[in-house]
Amino acid sequence: MEKERVIDRPAGAIRRGFGNVLDGILLVIVSVIFDSIVNGEQLLIFDFIEISYYILLPVIWVGYTVGKKLVGVQINRINGKRVNLWTMIRRHLLAGIVLASPFIIAVLLMVIMVDDIPYSSLIGSNALSESEMELLELKAPELISYVVVGGIATLILNLVNVFMVGLRKDHRGIHDFIAGTYVKLTKSYG
Repeated sequence: MEKERVIDRPAGAIRRGFGNVLDGILLVIVSVIFDSIVNGEQLLIFDFIEISYYILLPVIWVGYTVGKKLVGVQINRINGKRVNLWTMIRRHLLAGIVLASPFIIAVLLMVIMVDDIPYSSLIGSNALSESEMELLELKAPELISYVVVGGIATLILNLVNVFMVGLRKDHRGIHDFIAGTYVKLTKSYG
């Protein structure tokens, strides 16, 4: 049985983008406050706050984040039901992995390329031997090219996502298709 699609008053890219900017500002402020309280481990705290904010808050607050509420938009499922935890995991974590996949693949290729060098030398405080350093210097241009190409491909994929939100009639991006969601306009300003 095909899912019933309910796409009513989809919100445009500018309003969605402005809501995302407001959410980002709020997250930075909250993270700075938490960092000053716990004094360190800021990246881990920011990750926890960000995941909680973008995944749990819309489930609890019926599709809203603070930024979305302020600009008058709401995340909805295309079948008309409320967003749930699985929907938001697909929308942010799974879609995030898909949108970053070219860069992730580039990093994995880099790891494969340096398989002759012990990982403890690359990650830890162990110094590289002279032969390991020579090998790394020989492979450096190729390793850098993987990162550059992966980064450019990731940028292009994310730009496609932005253009989808801006140009499609239903204003749905890749993340919306993965999660089965759309963003609805809930209030108009003049």
